[in-house]
Amino acid sequence: MKWSTKAAELGHAEAQFKLGFCFERGRGVAQSDEKAVKWWREAAKRGHAKAQYNLGNCYHNGTGVAQSYEKAFECWQKAANHGLARAQVDLGYCYFDGIGVTQCDEKAFALYHKAAAQGHAEAQYNLGLCYSAWLCSGNMQKTQKYLQKAQAALAASDDSRESAESRRCAQSIYSNAGLASLFRCRNEGCSVPYSEDVAVQSAKLKSCARCRKVAYCSVECQTADWKARHKHECGKEGRPIITGSKEGTIRGGVLAGPD
Repeated sequence: MKWSTKAAELGHAEAQFKLGFCFERGRGVAQSDEKAVKWWREAAKRGHAKAQYNLGNCYHNGTGVAQSYEKAFECWQKAANHGLARAQVDLGYCYFDGIGVTQCDEKAFALYHKAAAQGHAEAQYNLGLCYSAWLCSGNMQKTQKYLQKAQAALAASDDSRESAESRRCAQSIYSNAGLASLFRCRNEGCSVPYSEDVAVQSAKLKSCARCRKVAYCSVECQTADWKARHKHECGKEGRPIITGSKEGTIRGGVLAGPD
């Protein structure tokens, strides 16, 4: 601890970041949110992306510092500009709900895309959610594409605290937004099994070629539903609402420091 503190005092950004983590967790030192903030701020000044992200979390939650959504946004923006996927996701939430910044769906969508391109499961679920709703006119094929990418990312994740948190957030998005229904055949008489569990959802459906907003497991089910109701709905524009408060989805923890 002595040499880590010395390195931090000499301006080593990684040492400052890790020292902040130690103070936040009380590892080898007395726990202190204020000292964690102090060292993360120093590391953040030197461009340390994870320190910028953690400092943003402190501002968002008012931990060790006066609460400020605007300052949280500024910190996450810096971390996101360094390519940190977790920061890009939370910055997307800020734009989506107008937290600390003017609300903008398009900027949220772009940030989810950036994080999803890095294999971030939560961002991929958010994209699936956006593609299923009014922002992209209900593109069923892309919705399922990103949900399946997210499932693969979660399946490949490890047992770390951060992976567990990503799984929790992704499951919350999946369940609260009713995305499981996108893997259920639209025909009311169909018995194809599906699950509310994001990790095991596996029904393979094909979307309506005309509207891309509903899906079926077979031609027979599509024909039956077309006659019963979809014939009168297909092609009509709606504006589903992206459900759930994104402010409640922003995580309150920090990115890990030393093992």
